[in-house]
Amino acid sequence: LITLGAFGVLEDGSYRDVMLYHTDASNLPSLWGGLGRVGTYTVTVTRDGYVSWQRTGVVVHTQDACHLGTAYMVARLVPAP
Repeated sequence: LITLGAFGVLEDGSYRDVMLYHTDASNLPSLWGGLGRVGTYTVTVTRDGYVSWQRTGVVVHTQDACHLGTAYMVARLVPAP
């Protein structure tokens, strides 16, 4: 699980969004960003003491006329050597 102290950034060309820490109704932590925006993103998650995690080519597109699709990922951070 992503814990406090993790930092996430979404990038799509010149667009850049800092991801926000959020907990859901079950108190599970996550990072959210790019809300309301279609794009093909590079997602980077960092945390002090860990190797940075990155995923490229993350596509978010319209799900239907009124809603965007959502991309879910699990960033497994590895302790830095």
